[in-house]
Amino acid sequence: MYLKYWGFKRPPFDNIPDPDFFYMSGPHLEALTRLIYAYRMRKNCTVLAGHIGCGKTLVSRVFVRRMSSDKNTDIVRISNPCGNAAEFLQDVFYKLAAGEGRTGRADILHILNERLLQNAGEGKDTTLIIDEAQVLTDDALEEVRLLLNFQTDDKSLLTVVLLGQPQLISRLNRLTSLRKRIGVSYFLRPLSLKETAGYIFFRQKKAGATKNVFSKQAIEMIYSQSNGLAGSINNLCDLSLFAAFGQKEPKVNVHIVKDVIRDGAFS
Repeated sequence: MYLKYWGFKRPPFDNIPDPDFFYMSGPHLEALTRLIYAYRMRKNCTVLAGHIGCGKTLVSRVFVRRMSSDKNTDIVRISNPCGNAAEFLQDVFYKLAAGEGRTGRADILHILNERLLQNAGEGKDTTLIIDEAQVLTDDALEEVRLLLNFQTDDKSLLTVVLLGQPQLISRLNRLTSLRKRIGVSYFLRPLSLKETAGYIFFRQKKAGATKNVFSKQAIEMIYSQSNGLAGSINNLCDLSLFAAFGQKEPKVNVHIVKDVIRDGAFS
């Protein structure tokens, strides 16, 4: 609605994990680097944790895009896992082995093992990404640990990447057997003020703008209100652009941002 007014060719602050809008801040680049390292070194289990809206899912999608160019890879994702163990295992079965229907646990594990061995025989590395992993019950996380037991004499057949909110870390700390299988772990921190400014500039340019339309004070207010979380930054920037467009302002100033916050449109 406001794209032409501001000179954008596409929405700059859509809250979807589009790899084209990946901003390589320090923490996001470090998170991506660790995922790639875990993949290359065939680490059993990798954990990427962080607050809601910090960018975990986007990092994982950039990772998948980069690794998908390798023909010797098989990466599958479970975006909204079932909490309980039986349904979770059925979900893994469906995604990894294209299994359908109700199948007993022993059969599922046997078929999964055969699929992983087949991939290994074809020179393919298999990676399972589980988003929102904090919703898994302890029993479901125990199934994750058992999946990690799929191995040959010289290599692991499966790498698991767990993405989740901070409570995932405390959960894993209680599950000693699974925690010991974690080879790489990283907590994705929020952006700093400087990184927030760079993030806002980057997304405007990526959307086709030739200049920044946010004042310095507006960016400082956006950072303060969002706590440096990318999802919140996107929401506040989008609403502020819309409000400034409605008032035909030449720039998004701090008063516009304050109005958006005060009106309760952003929370």
